[in-house]
Amino acid sequence: MNYLLDTDTCIYLMTDREPQRRANILAHLEALPSDEIVYLSSVTVLELSYGAHKGRWSKANTELLEEFLLDFAIAPFDEKAARIGGALRASADSQERRSLEEREGLRRPLQGRAGAQTAPDVR
Repeated sequence: MNYLLDTDTCIYLMTDREPQRRANILAHLEALPSDEIVYLSSVTVLELSYGAHKGRWSKANTELLEEFLLDFAIAPFDEKAARIGGALRASADSQERRSLEEREGLRRPLQGRAGAQTAPDVR
């Protein structure tokens, strides 16, 4: 079995923000048989590179990233992956929109009634 790490997992590995989580991930990776391949997608590399370049310490961060990437195989993000990713993103956006509409719907019944007050928008 091979593994594909997401961007957040890579950030945990590269930083000390959550030491226990980092230790758990490292323990799992170190327990893998030597023939297992751990991948990062090229999109994850893009996201990590963006994060490294936008900060105040971009030179140090990009150097850290380059060293970090040496330990992983990079899986390309091809057209098939792009199409699947687009469909998943649209589905997630649709679910988020429905959830927002449901929350907004909790306030709607009050609107338009004589003497009713509209609940304040607390977002």
